[in-house]
Amino acid sequence: MATPKLDLSRLSLKDALDLAVLIEEEAHERYLELADQMDQHRTPEAARFFRFMAENEARHGALLSEQRRVLFGDAPRDVTRAMLFEVEAPGYDEVRAFMTARRALEVALRCEEKAYAFFTEALPHVDDPEVKALFDELASEEVSHQDLVRVRKPLPVGELQAVVQHGHMKIQNLGHLDQGNRDMARTDHDQLRRSGEHLEKDLDFIPGAR
Repeated sequence: MATPKLDLSRLSLKDALDLAVLIEEEAHERYLELADQMDQHRTPEAARFFRFMAENEARHGALLSEQRRVLFGDAPRDVTRAMLFEVEAPGYDEVRAFMTARRALEVALRCEEKAYAFFTEALPHVDDPEVKALFDELASEEVSHQDLVRVRKPLPVGELQAVVQHGHMKIQNLGHLDQGNRDMARTDHDQLRRSGEHLEKDLDFIPGAR
């Protein structure tokens, strides 16, 4: 049986949220796979960074899932994983033996660039105004990441939060979410900040990570 294609023009807000969750889940699983590969190559710094990314993808996916639950409860999902491929997940060919933490970070930036392209290219094909607002917000979080990759500027470790900042998305501004969800978004941001601080300390001891 042929896999149903993703029809952006017919996406509802529920579908869009489900799609965003699936994108996060795919990226989370892929980062964990890459971390395991880095362990096999005895490259612990890159493995640690990929696990940092995986943790944040999982946290962002959980936030989206909760927002979806609040808005749509247990309504069945119409979007499937088969309808997407590596929207934000790193490709397997991105990994190299003896990869540095710096190179791993650049992989993450390229993934953010892919995600930006996906959402911006999808916008002209979306009809639902709420889906447009969501995709536009998701895309806007990727702009600074694209710039960093394009001009090859040195990336301060403090910018690690920006690598995955789309997880602190402003979907709550759609007006559907209650105070509890806004509180959860702030909690997610605080956890991300603490994770970035911990990774910054780790990278201080990695030659070439700066």
